[in-house]
Amino acid sequence: MSPISKVIKAHQPALQHYHTHPELSFQDKETGTSIVSHTSALEAYEVFPRIGDHGVAVVLKNGQGRTILLHADLDGLAVEEKTRIHSCGRDMHVTALLAAAEALASAKNEWNETLILVFQPAGKTARGAQVMMDDTIGTKHGLMASAADSFHHASTPNRSIDPDYTVITVSAIHAGDAENIIPDRADIGLIVRSVAPFTQERVLSSICRIIDAEASALNAPQPPELNPTTQFLFLFNDAEVTSALEKAFSAYFPPASHGYDLDIPRLSGSDDFEILATVIGKPSCLFLYGGLDPKMWDKAEKEGKLLELAVNHSPYLALVIEPTLTVAVDGYVAAALTFLEKHT
Repeated sequence: MSPISKVIKAHQPALQHYHTHPELSFQDKETGTSIVSHTSALEAYEVFPRIGDHGVAVVLKNGQGRTILLHADLDGLAVEEKTRIHSCGRDMHVTALLAAAEALASAKNEWNETLILVFQPAGKTARGAQVMMDDTIGTKHGLMASAADSFHHASTPNRSIDPDYTVITVSAIHAGDAENIIPDRADIGLIVRSVAPFTQERVLSSICRIIDAEASALNAPQPPELNPTTQFLFLFNDAEVTSALEKAFSAYFPPASHGYDLDIPRLSGSDDFEILATVIGKPSCLFLYGGLDPKMWDKAEKEGKLLELAVNHSPYLALVIEPTLTVAVDGYVAAALTFLEKHT
């Protein structure tokens, strides 16, 4: 068994721990504490706990040169799971980055420069990365993730009924609590997914105009209130960083039907991790790895039922531990070593 395989196998209990101890956004205290304990035990990293409440950053300085940052989210979702894995995969993300931390530390004689690992809180809120930056923590080309504007989470509408790539999803309606009492108010939650700034501006403007017009037409006694709750910005993968990862991943991962894909579909979901880079003027790249059983995928594809497979944030999402964990750790390690040079 290779050294990295031993590291991955040793971290499978951690995966089970994070799965059975999920925490919501800005409530991920115990997850952060566990990460501090785990990374401190490696005796290789300088550990910075409680950044932006419960975020953690660990730093391994291994000579002069560039600084590379790898990232994972801490928080889970308030979803009743119907499978053995969390519906957003946060347990897999955290475990994979912890395993990569150990693998890269044990191989520090093979690389130089500086490695930072960031375990970010509240990744589901569009505020987690920013609160870490406010607390003074110092692959596909182009657009990778859509902008998202929430009022009062629908990230894969193309996997639902009546899809449209620019989508307004009304995902929550609360009015009254008894069938024979007329409620005095109605709270409606919606989210907008867009892939171009012009479209985003036009749709948001249209929403305000339509809501005001409907209220006026119905002679509502009070004007409606539209209260933004979250705002994810557009996420663009840097061309140079993405090209370097394409070369590294193409060489490392086998070019098979379930191997490396250098032009994956653009996400209709959103992520705020890019803030960690843009706030200091540095490039970044969001790369993805799959987690479904390859045999299940092949069967669904053969039968024309790919759209029936559960996706992220579904209670029926069924990630397999292997090869997902191995691919995730290999991806983290390969990405870091793509840029961390060995000085002679």
